[in-house]
Amino acid sequence: MGSLFIPYHVEGSTSKAAAAIRRWGLGGEREMFFSLAPRGVVESIATASGQCWGWRSVDIQGKPFLSFIAPEDHGVIQSALDQVRAGGEAHGSMARFLDRDGSPIALVFRFAPAEVDDAVLGFARERIPRRTG
Repeated sequence: MGSLFIPYHVEGSTSKAAAAIRRWGLGGEREMFFSLAPRGVVESIATASGQCWGWRSVDIQGKPFLSFIAPEDHGVIQSALDQVRAGGEAHGSMARFLDRDGSPIALVFRFAPAEVDDAVLGFARERIPRRTG
């Protein structure tokens, strides 16, 4: 699992970010939790399996988050991020994440403020899990 840079996951913390982490906890291989820097760069990512639709955490960290989103869905994600940076939360944003081979995967995203330097916390779950094997 990738490391989380935000210390708000400590049990007993009362921050919004800690509440979001506990509420959105990872439960399956088709989910990811991530944090974005103010400019939309992935700072950290965690998945149950250490992989994210063919990507390793190190392949994603440090890169613009939108580079992993289908171009036609950039507006959906940018709108959700703008909503969070204005002080709200964004739930149920649907967009296509591009797996390692470029195939789009429909995900449902949640975003919340991280309370650290205008960073954003995000959680994504595959909308309709694909069968494997």
